[in-house]
Amino acid sequence: MRPAAPPPQEGKAIEGPPSQQPDSPSPEAVAGFLVENPDFLIHHPALLAKLELPQEELSGVISLAQRQTQVLRDRIRLLESRVTEMMHVGEENDAIVRKMTAWVREALLASDPVERLAVLTEGLAKGFSVPIVALALWGRMAGLRIPGRLMPSPVVFCDDHDEVAALAGALIRPLCLPAHAYQARLALGLVEGDATDSGSVAMIPLRAGASPESFGILVLASADPGRFSQDHGVELLAGLAELASAALLGLVGSGAKAQGS
Repeated sequence: MRPAAPPPQEGKAIEGPPSQQPDSPSPEAVAGFLVENPDFLIHHPALLAKLELPQEELSGVISLAQRQTQVLRDRIRLLESRVTEMMHVGEENDAIVRKMTAWVREALLASDPVERLAVLTEGLAKGFSVPIVALALWGRMAGLRIPGRLMPSPVVFCDDHDEVAALAGALIRPLCLPAHAYQARLALGLVEGDATDSGSVAMIPLRAGASPESFGILVLASADPGRFSQDHGVELLAGLAELASAALLGLVGSGAKAQGS
């Protein structure tokens, strides 16, 4: 007489051969699960939003409820895309604010006129990854020219009647142009070295508040034709103009004192 097979242990299911175990539940099992758990989709709304019912091929007719669901689903996708884009723009704006703060802080801490001029030009180029930066000054800024002191290479002094001064005086707001434009080529003449590979140029007039008279111009250039464009707006460049103008105006007195000492 054969010994009886041991009974299965309590709590363990009898497992069949590996070939009898499907990789995914059968449609009947899924249907049974949903019947036994009618609130499953209520607790998983994200899954419900992804479900799409196929249109019946015979009639080619879709119910109003299905059509409304499709429209809402498309709108949700569009809104999600816009939210993602806005978050990306917000992160870029945060990075710009951090760079602007660091640039202004370094300029304000530089009490020496030559050092501050270096921060306003070379620091701007480094902080914002601008390949070419030039600064031209005239008028009341002539006091910053200190005999015996070597000025930063991006800084030049010119006469009030210079063409560049006339260009800055005609600008109410910053102007961005392709490098081949006449005004851009005139501004690039301030750059020390070869700037022929520039693709776009930003010309930023410097003045005291709303004064119609300018005392300088800040020139930014890049080989990228789309780096500086009026289509992108000039609000950031206008902010740079106000900050740079304030930093320079604060130097007029100290520059004059340094020159007289």
